[in-house]
Amino acid sequence: MTTDYDSVDYFTDPSLVPDPHPYNDHIREKDPVCCPVNNGVLAATGWESANTVCPPCGMARKAGYCMPHPSV
Repeated sequence: MTTDYDSVDYFTDPSLVPDPHPYNDHIREKDPVCCPVNNGVLAATGWESANTVCPPCGMARKAGYCMPHPSV
């Protein structure tokens, strides 16, 4: 199992599939909103952080990600 979570690419590392929780705990402790892989994707690890980064109006949320809402 991978333990060097600072070098893990969440989107491509198969070692996270069986249990992603230790990775999520790691990035949550690191910063509630961070860019764990240098690919421009932000990870918001809690409800308050997600609402700060991705406010309820004007954005669409899906599976923990936020993006411009199609109607905006």
